[in-house]
Amino acid sequence: DEIPALNAALEEAEDALREGERPGDDDDDDGAGAALRALDSSLVRNAPTQVLINDGLLLFSRQRHSEALDRFLEAIDAQREEDERRRSLLPPSDSSDGRSGDSSFPTPSPDDAFAESVGLESDPSLLAPALNNGALCALYTCRMRDAVSMMESLVREDPTKYLTERLAFNLCTLYELGSDGATSERRKRVLQAVAKRFFLHDVGSECFRIN
Repeated sequence: DEIPALNAALEEAEDALREGERPGDDDDDDGAGAALRALDSSLVRNAPTQVLINDGLLLFSRQRHSEALDRFLEAIDAQREEDERRRSLLPPSDSSDGRSGDSSFPTPSPDDAFAESVGLESDPSLLAPALNNGALCALYTCRMRDAVSMMESLVREDPTKYLTERLAFNLCTLYELGSDGATSERRKRVLQAVAKRFFLHDVGSECFRIN
């Protein structure tokens, strides 16, 4: 479920393009222009990363877990380069949302809202699915520590963005599999404390699997 519904999104975007091309519409930017920019933002810029992720998922489905992990690691590197490139283009005043030490993307534009409305992610980064899938492959290749490290790196990078119900549940499951009872419980409580610290109320207590 990490692969976007590209066909459906493209169909919606094509409808928007046709809407913008109707006779009598003088402002093409409201229709065709917005659709093209949304497609460029969500598909074109991240196309190399998405191809690597899709390739990794295909290899994983064939139980070629080690090769799949290599693809996801390539996707992570490619996405980090793209994210860094986008950050470098931001004016200094737009490179932070006010939180200390946070260097995030700017406030979503109307084009981002359009992209989300037709099924494209408003968040331009594919880092989370690449890391999540990479962690799963690491687990299947008996690299438990690498799997945990990958998932924890997302939490450290931006808990408000990446500490979701799914990630919390999966990470706590890995804690149980790779640690003794006391250590596992302590690490799960630390993760829960991080969620509380950043007011992540949508991440329920059941996600942390605390006894």
